[in-house]
Amino acid sequence: MIRKSNKFDKEEVIGLMKMFKSESDIISLQKLNNEDLWSRMFDSMNAGAGIIFLEEGKGLIMGMVVPSIWCDKTFSLHELAWYVKPEYRNTSIGYRLFKTFTNYGERLK
Repeated sequence: MIRKSNKFDKEEVIGLMKMFKSESDIISLQKLNNEDLWSRMFDSMNAGAGIIFLEEGKGLIMGMVVPSIWCDKTFSLHELAWYVKPEYRNTSIGYRLFKTFTNYGERLK
């Protein structure tokens, strides 16, 4: 079941981000230690600066609402990370995470 993350999901979200980073083809990214950054981002997003949807043990999608550089009354939802564990790819999880994310954006209009 896909749901909005809560404060108890920090360890899982950071674990999924570590897996995502480890699969990167960019060697310099693989060498970075991002755990402190992800911890601060998680706290900030769960405090309302963004959104993380989670399918426990399977994947996540996260994003932030940001203002347009052209108009301070126009906002857009930007995806920051979208990851599904390899064993759950080629199923509907990735689509369902994205659909939940886009539905959330539609509700913000």
